[in-house]
Amino acid sequence: MPSLPLLPDLPDIPVRRVATLSAARRAARRRAYLFLGSAAEVAAALPLLGGEAQTDWRRHAGTAQPLPAAISGLVTTVGNSAATLHFAPFTGQGGAFEALTQAGRLVRAALALAPEEVVLWGADDISREALWSAFVVSQYELPALRSTRVAPRRSPPVAVPVALSLVRQRYWQAVERGAALVRWLTALPGNHLTPALFRKRVQVLARQQGWTAEVQDERALRRAGAGAFLAVAQGNRAGDACLLRLRYRPAGRRGRAVTAPVALIGKGVCFDTGGVNLKTHRSMLDMHTDMAGSAVAVGTLLALTELGHPEPVDAWLALAENHLDARAYKPQDVVRASNGTTIQVIHTDAEGRMLL
Repeated sequence: MPSLPLLPDLPDIPVRRVATLSAARRAARRRAYLFLGSAAEVAAALPLLGGEAQTDWRRHAGTAQPLPAAISGLVTTVGNSAATLHFAPFTGQGGAFEALTQAGRLVRAALALAPEEVVLWGADDISREALWSAFVVSQYELPALRSTRVAPRRSPPVAVPVALSLVRQRYWQAVERGAALVRWLTALPGNHLTPALFRKRVQVLARQQGWTAEVQDERALRRAGAGAFLAVAQGNRAGDACLLRLRYRPAGRRGRAVTAPVALIGKGVCFDTGGVNLKTHRSMLDMHTDMAGSAVAVGTLLALTELGHPEPVDAWLALAENHLDARAYKPQDVVRASNGTTIQVIHTDAEGRMLL
């Protein structure tokens, strides 16, 4: 079995900014033009591509009109030896979510043809940001554990319009890099992301990003009287449950008023059997993803760090596993939380509220 890196590869994406579609054209490149907009907006942009796409579209449509009166709901692709044109409808009625959905379909259709360059051209700010966001997402891969190695995907250069501001371009790249980290962590099998391995991976990331990482292991939690947390953890003989705190402090705050940090709190149950109240097979199958809350907290902190967020942020990750074991906590157990509250356990699959 191939070994996994501790953290995913989140490469920078080579970007070329262009003022017009004609400026996006380059000789001897197989380009993929991606349009997101209404039929009228796409028709108005077609002449800017020159004959290479417009003529082929007419031949494809069997009509003298550049585009039909209405674009169907399907992604449409036309092209020739030099370029392909991909477009999908977006009227703005569905808002940013519809735009991002359609943009994802466009990006997948275009990248399947292995272009040497991708040109993103939305009709408005929502469309442009959706195309850029979908393209960034497509460049980050999930963990690969197949016995047959697959060559890493090469990111094609991308051209974006200058109408997509650098601020928004940078914002969406940071957001999608954080989201890619979340997806990568959540996709890891349970034996590759135990509480101990989760902590190790995040501590490596903390050193890279300049965060302070503080760990309260089971011994420290016992001293703190965190009986609710430890009740969940006691069924796991590995004894690797912990509370991990990550501190982000922006640079250059010396002399400024200190503000209370924003707190991101994430449930990090790396596998949840349900405990004594055992889950069924269907319910348990994807319980390696029960740590997604902690992954979101880490991914959000990464995005805020890359954007240079001006205020302090703390992320709290409650890392544990909920196992069935002779020592596992049981219905009708009574435990005491660190704030002194006593809790009567009714169902052991309520471990999230016990941890948090």
